[in-house]
Amino acid sequence: MCMMCDGFDAEDTLAITAAQLAEYGWIVTGVGDPGDDGDDGSHRGSGEPPDTGPSWAYTVGLQDCFGHPELVVVGPGIPAGARLLHQVVRRIEAGMPLAPGRSPLLEDGIVRVGIVHPVQYSLPTFNMWHALHRHGHVLADHLAVLQVFAPRSWFCSCHQQVQHDLSDPGTVLAA
Repeated sequence: MCMMCDGFDAEDTLAITAAQLAEYGWIVTGVGDPGDDGDDGSHRGSGEPPDTGPSWAYTVGLQDCFGHPELVVVGPGIPAGARLLHQVVRRIEAGMPLAPGRSPLLEDGIVRVGIVHPVQYSLPTFNMWHALHRHGHVLADHLAVLQVFAPRSWFCSCHQQVQHDLSDPGTVLAA
C-alpha cells in the first residue's frame, strides 16, 4: 500500500518523503500495484499482471547527490524494482555511472540501460520528483532519467512485455 492508501494526505506524504530524502540523500519511490515479489523478482507463477498496468519505481535525488540522471524501472513490481535500483545506485556510488546502450552485470543479472523520452517528464510518471522539486527538496534545475530494464530472466516469455519502453513517446504509464 502507499502512504495515501494508508490514510496519509498528500501534504503528509510529501513531508515524510522529503524527510527521507533529507536523511538519505536519495530515495526510491514506487507507483502502482506493488505486485507479486517472488524471490527472483519475477511475475513467474503470479498469474497475469494487474489490470491497472505495470508498476514502476524510480529514484529521486541522484542528480543532487551524484550529478547522475535519475533511474526508473518498469514492470517487475515495486519491491523487486526498488531492489534493482539499489544495486544500480551502489555502482554509481562506486564511481561507475550508467549510460544508455550499456548492459552492466548486477547481482541479479544483466540489465539494459535506455533513454527516457522527454515527454515522460511532463506526464505523471515522475510526480514525486516534481512535487519535491516544487517545494525545494530537489535542487536539480531539470529532470533527467535513464531507464533500467530488469534482467530478461526475471520474466517468463508471456510477461516480457511488462517492461514498457519509456523511450517511446507514445508510452503512457498509469497507476
